[in-house]
Amino acid sequence: VEVEADWRPSAHFALSTTAAFSRNRIDEWTQFYDVYDADFTWSGRRSVLHKDVDPLMSPSVLVSQSVVWTPTSRFSAGALVRHTGRAFLDNTADRAFSVASRNIVDANVSWSLNDLMRVSLSVGNVFDAQAAWTSGYSYRYFMEEERTGTAYFFPEATRNATLLFDFTL
Repeated sequence: VEVEADWRPSAHFALSTTAAFSRNRIDEWTQFYDVYDADFTWSGRRSVLHKDVDPLMSPSVLVSQSVVWTPTSRFSAGALVRHTGRAFLDNTADRAFSVASRNIVDANVSWSLNDLMRVSLSVGNVFDAQAAWTSGYSYRYFMEEERTGTAYFFPEATRNATLLFDFTL
């Protein structure tokens, strides 16, 4: 289910929401794992049948909410809150190999100096969420009889800012 809604409670405020809610499943699939002995010497492969699992990097919830305040035609300020639900790094639905749900807040202000120049400041990840992993992958294997592995994550930037000068010629 996807939803998009915009609302202007006044001439100076605008709210916008987008949301996607889904249930994504893989009925059945076989993954082949490397097998290592106690000395971490490769000793072969082993297959494991997985049933009714979440596909990798398919969060069931994605929501963004923005608010923009425009008190004059020359000034605006806004914020965007993004929520992303848990996403798995592989097709095993193992929570140890997943990206946790997260909330990130971005903000911006914009000021027209005159009809030809505008200055904008955007701040991403305003509250400096340190564990904002956006994606990643896993390497799963068997260490003798125990299935294990390593999760690798791609981090999102910590707090960051962009200053932009627009000139119209």
